[in-house]
Amino acid sequence: MTRRDDLISPIDAEVLRLRVLADSIVDGLAIVSAGGMIIEANLSLGELVGQDARSLAGQQIASLISVGHQAALDALIASEEQSHAIEVVMAGPHDLSAEVHVRRADFVDGPVSVVTFHDLRARRSAEEKIGRRARYDPLTSLRNRLGLDQALAAEQTRAERYGANFAVLCLDLDGFKAINDAYGHAAGDEALRVVARRLEEVTRETDLVFRLGGDEFLILQAYTTEPHQSSRLAERLVEAVGHPFFVGDVPVNLGVSIGIAHFPSHGRKVEELLHNADAALYKAKREGKNTHRFFDPSLDQSLKHRRAIEAELMHAIDRGELELLYDPELEAASGAVVGFGVSLSWNSSRLGTVPPSVFLPIAEHAGLMTALGEWTIHEACRQASTWTRPLKIAVAVSLFQLKSSDMALTVTQALRVTSLDPARLRIDITEATLILGGKIVGETLSKLGSLKVR
Repeated sequence: MTRRDDLISPIDAEVLRLRVLADSIVDGLAIVSAGGMIIEANLSLGELVGQDARSLAGQQIASLISVGHQAALDALIASEEQSHAIEVVMAGPHDLSAEVHVRRADFVDGPVSVVTFHDLRARRSAEEKIGRRARYDPLTSLRNRLGLDQALAAEQTRAERYGANFAVLCLDLDGFKAINDAYGHAAGDEALRVVARRLEEVTRETDLVFRLGGDEFLILQAYTTEPHQSSRLAERLVEAVGHPFFVGDVPVNLGVSIGIAHFPSHGRKVEELLHNADAALYKAKREGKNTHRFFDPSLDQSLKHRRAIEAELMHAIDRGELELLYDPELEAASGAVVGFGVSLSWNSSRLGTVPPSVFLPIAEHAGLMTALGEWTIHEACRQASTWTRPLKIAVAVSLFQLKSSDMALTVTQALRVTSLDPARLRIDITEATLILGGKIVGETLSKLGSLKVR
């Protein structure tokens, strides 16, 4: 009896084996003659072009891609370059992109080209996801600073080409640090998400909302030519952010200060525009917060001065520019001095004497209050330990300092290094600090009490 296998020639058997192997390959694959005609094609190539793979034999390979890429494919097949690849658009129903590679091979009846088509959809999807992660803030899903640079560049080009002017609104939350300090970072994160949703709700589809980091946001207001358009948007933003929201069962409030700069009247370069919007924001915060201000040229000098103070303040401790001022505390009955309250003074070698009312708010905004507070406590304890009379010393601390997990440790170290009697040290706090302090401040005060500090 003759077996079925005996009816297949060795050449046909080899062809079948090669076809099975080719069909198992994920990439589209075609064996192409010297004239560009498809001799064999695998199943993946048929899927890419939306045809039966077996029907592709006899067609020209160039017919499988868009007309605009056919010449490049012909040149690639004719080239002797073995490692070169090109990107083409397939002519099938999906208009998908593919990367084409060509390799030479020798068949029984002459040389052929092995052409592979790698579907780029998965790569494009991965690149898009990576690009989105790079351009978007993971906490709020708003665009981030990288996304801002791209958007501003595009908006500037449109404005210069078509006269479609725009505005930049810099936003900084009022009261965010108090929420973060009183209720923890989880509550702070939720506050930022709430704010992000509200900002998007009151802006137009043509406007873009960004989170630049921390509690700083920015809105790119497109197609804006008149100041009153930005004023109305700013008023809606202040109102939206100002509505209370809940942390657990506790209602909390936030405000927002806004600085506005218009293109091109407040700057023709992106960097200049952002700089001027930031100057207007600082004016809004200085003049009561929870409001908005437009840039005017007089603000530029003010912002430069503020940044100069911040830069110098970072080195004030190392340069020995800080000192303590003492206010005597008197006993009511006798009028005798029983102690001193201390305040911080800064005489900058470059800026001269800078009042605390000026440098302390800047220090808080720049995150320098912890370093200044630690220096004040250590220096107050050191100086008090040298007095001949055991007078008491009082140091005022802010909510920000009390929320620091190192506050009790700072006091402990200062007392140990100076050997000051803890009973001589008093930590002064405001009622507002107690109200906003929450659990962490209570724990810090308890630790201080255990040290016998008043």
